[in-house]
Amino acid sequence: MKKIEMDIKLIPQNKNIGTLYMGPKLKSFKLDVNEKNPSTSMEWGKTGKKDGFWQSTGDYKSKWKCRKLERMEDCSKNNWAYPTGKDNMISVLDCDFYSKGDKVFDAKDSKFIQAFPDYLDIETFMCQTGNGGQHLFFQYEPRLKQTQCDEHFMDTRNDGGLVIAPGSMVNGNKYKVLKNKPIAKMSDEMLMWCLDNLYDKKVGKGKVNKSKKIVVINPETNEEEEHLEQEIDLSVYKVAMSDYMLHNIIKKLPKKYFNSYGGYFIFTTAMKSIGRKDIWKQYPKLNNPVDKDVKSQGHINWMNNMWNTITAHTHILAFNNLLLNSKYNNARTTLDYYKYKPDIQNVVVPDEIIDSGTNEGSEKGKLGHKFFNKYTHKKCLMIKSDTGTGKTTSFKSYVEDGKPFISIVSRVSLGLEQEKVFKDAGIKCHFHQDITDKIKKEGWGFGNTWSDYEGQNIIINIDSINKMNNWEDFSGYNIYLDEVNSMVEYLVNVDLPTIQARRRDIFELLEKMFEQCDKVIGTDADINDITLEFMKMRQLDPYYIKNEYKHNANIPASEIGSYTQFVEELNSEPKWICCCDSKTMAEVLGSVSGSVGTTPECDILLITSDTKGHYDLDMWDKVIYSPKIIYGIDSTMPRKVYTYYCEQTITPKAMLQQVCRCRNIVELKYLFTSKSCKPYNYHSYEDVLNEIKENDLYGANVFKLNNDKQYQDYIELLAKYKYNFDCYDTNKFAHFLVLLKDRGFKNHCQIFQTSIKGEKKAKDEFNEEKKGLYLNAVNKYKPYIEDLRMNNQMEINQKYVKIKKDEGVDEDDLLWINSQYEKEIETNNRDLGEITQFFSSTTIEINTLLQIPYEIIDQDLEMDLITKQNKLSEHWHISKFFTKNEEQIFNKLEQSMDFNCKKTTSIDMKMILLNKIRGLVCNKPDDDMGEYIVVDKGLTPELAQSIQTEYKKVFSHRKKSDIDYTDKYKVKQLIVEMYKHLFGKGIIRSRKVRDGDDTHTDYVINKPYWDLPPFNILFCPGEMFDISFFPGVPILFSFLKNSTSFDYCFF
Repeated sequence: MKKIEMDIKLIPQNKNIGTLYMGPKLKSFKLDVNEKNPSTSMEWGKTGKKDGFWQSTGDYKSKWKCRKLERMEDCSKNNWAYPTGKDNMISVLDCDFYSKGDKVFDAKDSKFIQAFPDYLDIETFMCQTGNGGQHLFFQYEPRLKQTQCDEHFMDTRNDGGLVIAPGSMVNGNKYKVLKNKPIAKMSDEMLMWCLDNLYDKKVGKGKVNKSKKIVVINPETNEEEEHLEQEIDLSVYKVAMSDYMLHNIIKKLPKKYFNSYGGYFIFTTAMKSIGRKDIWKQYPKLNNPVDKDVKSQGHINWMNNMWNTITAHTHILAFNNLLLNSKYNNARTTLDYYKYKPDIQNVVVPDEIIDSGTNEGSEKGKLGHKFFNKYTHKKCLMIKSDTGTGKTTSFKSYVEDGKPFISIVSRVSLGLEQEKVFKDAGIKCHFHQDITDKIKKEGWGFGNTWSDYEGQNIIINIDSINKMNNWEDFSGYNIYLDEVNSMVEYLVNVDLPTIQARRRDIFELLEKMFEQCDKVIGTDADINDITLEFMKMRQLDPYYIKNEYKHNANIPASEIGSYTQFVEELNSEPKWICCCDSKTMAEVLGSVSGSVGTTPECDILLITSDTKGHYDLDMWDKVIYSPKIIYGIDSTMPRKVYTYYCEQTITPKAMLQQVCRCRNIVELKYLFTSKSCKPYNYHSYEDVLNEIKENDLYGANVFKLNNDKQYQDYIELLAKYKYNFDCYDTNKFAHFLVLLKDRGFKNHCQIFQTSIKGEKKAKDEFNEEKKGLYLNAVNKYKPYIEDLRMNNQMEINQKYVKIKKDEGVDEDDLLWINSQYEKEIETNNRDLGEITQFFSSTTIEINTLLQIPYEIIDQDLEMDLITKQNKLSEHWHISKFFTKNEEQIFNKLEQSMDFNCKKTTSIDMKMILLNKIRGLVCNKPDDDMGEYIVVDKGLTPELAQSIQTEYKKVFSHRKKSDIDYTDKYKVKQLIVEMYKHLFGKGIIRSRKVRDGDDTHTDYVINKPYWDLPPFNILFCPGEMFDISFFPGVPILFSFLKNSTSFDYCFF
């Protein structure tokens, strides 16, 4: 073995060691004499791994000791080794810079030495190996994994590894201290080089392991953080930063990024990670070892070679490194503004491009009154045109001459707005709910059925079109799909009972309507390829027109940096609209900005899911709304628009739809509370598609339904929506900024972190105020209802005393009289009186469902059900689960006309699986209907694997690692997680219990949840969960329908 001669000076050993520094305090253990193998003292465990010996658990570590360097000089009885990785908080580079057999080492060819020619001058603890190599000790770096790289004659030793300690001797060659310095942190440049050069670079097309967790060092806090591996797969992200800002950030970087190999390596990796080779070329490396002339071909070739050989750019946060070190103000925060994962991009080329901005006079910017008359020869028109361009007005003009139409919408608010527009123009039409109400009021019969309205103009919600299922023919009709993008998204993706029960029927009826009608017209500001694909799947050939006119071109937009500033501006401006993605924040902002309500006397019109009726926004100077309004209601009053987004519910496109309800925006001011780039769940559209296909196959097996083309079409549409929503969630703020630019807003962007100081206090004060209102209402209601019932009882008593005194009353009559008396008393005790004097219509409608006595409605849990709609949803699930058996729930789900992949992940299917698992592991499955969650046994290995697979599909659990469900405690934890998922975290309490020497956790159902009065009286025997039997249920579903978060969320 030929050694390479190097100028290395060894420090004095033995008694002279540690004159200035005593050496690192590292744990060590014994090796056999003259060997690298662990000794028989059992201080190191052996596995079958090819890397050799890996540390074991148990008592081995207790034998490890921190020994002084001079103590390890004696190798007559044994050699010594240091465990690497977390156990000693060290990572070691093993530089075997010498020839090995046929492999000849030449320092001139070493890329490591080229990059770090002065590596031996690094101020850190360093040893020389028996063969003349070096061990470079660094502070623990979790991103370095153990590896052996023959190409570079280097190894890394980290978690699970060891290195031979100085003082040891192998084959007569001693390991010696080369430099006795405190162990230093590895430089970023060296770390980047190691990650990019010492590991296998084979790149396949396999999936990213989205559940694998890795430990990284947060460069801002210098602390370890656990992240999913997907978080640093940077190839799918986009950084939409302007060239101007990027140049400013680069110009304020330290010089080391351009005059050292390591620094330039990080800079190049960063530029490659954001795909900006064009910018990178403008900043060549200085002092290039090949040719210092940056314009020479040699220099250019060297740079291109560096760019092409870098592969770690997809998973190394090099760009973050630049931002952290740039002196540009708030450089790191720029990622919160510009880094996001793009959604599926539109590639369909429009059949025709127009610009309504070229129209003259009153129709400038508008499509025009005669727009649709130009396309009478086209069966299907899809028009992408900005908000405020008169799409609905153009369609109104098109049908004014008597053309029959059916307008299909996804929101009641849009349907009501259309009804007003058409009727104001003298066009006779019917909103579907009015027809239904008339039939209910007058009774179904000849002349009063839905069939009697065939041929008339109808405005109808998409989930109600089955009312027209018995119509014979749709010939002659013009089908109008306003906000068509939103309608298709609603139909495909939403998970509401009104859709779940009939989704497949709706798809079939739409196809029949589209086939028989004269024309289909769809309009939207955001028509995308998914909508066009949906039309093609319905056997239509859409003629796609794109209007390039931007209604909000050059409207100024800017960010507000704090909650305090936001409230100050609302209070200082005379006119504005404020959009929120949270009902709570809409109410809070209203409470701190003036008097709110729906009457003209109020300063502010507040519209949330509690609001009933249809309102003219221009009747108020100040308007606040939650996602109750996304589209359908417009305002023409010129004023500022403010947005306050918590980023937890609606999509960025829905946010912009909210903004554009104002047709004359003077200025847009926006605030996002949690702007940041987050990890995604799906690496690609194909990942989502494969998952849904697997769920669909599982559902086909469970429900015995075969797939057809309609199923396959639906799965593809659903996968695209689900993938897009996942992309939006990576950074809703950045997506919003991109959309602003696309719509023509002139955005003045300043970089800063948002402060929400004061928001929590305002929420707390609002909640206390709301609680006070309920307390006040109850305090007034209690004496009222007590007096009413007492007076009624006195009248009843007097009535029956008089009856009993009648001389003709015999004993049989007396029995009947007593029974009637008891019934009247019972009815009186349930008499609610004139509750509208004390409680809002929303409270009354919800409580019609819940049946909470109004006298206790101010108590915490009861009030939560009334005021916090997520609690109402959870209680709905609790009531359903604990009052119906698995067969009832399954039959209901099996009969629903939804697609298999949707049934598979439905709330009902989750309840069925929970019941199934309980039945497998509980000797008496109903035991946990009491206080405790009872698990008597684990699953068999076969069942454990089967349940694991089902759980991942039904609960969309994406972790790859398997859990041992043969262990009954693991099964209990699974059941608890399912309970919390379905019924809220508050449903379960936990407590530690000692069992001899062991400790385990008992899980208990939270008694207040269990004992709620609504739980005991919500459902009637025989008619459980049949919504038609409960007058309060429509209010629940109206909340659900008006939400845009599709899993029982409320606003």
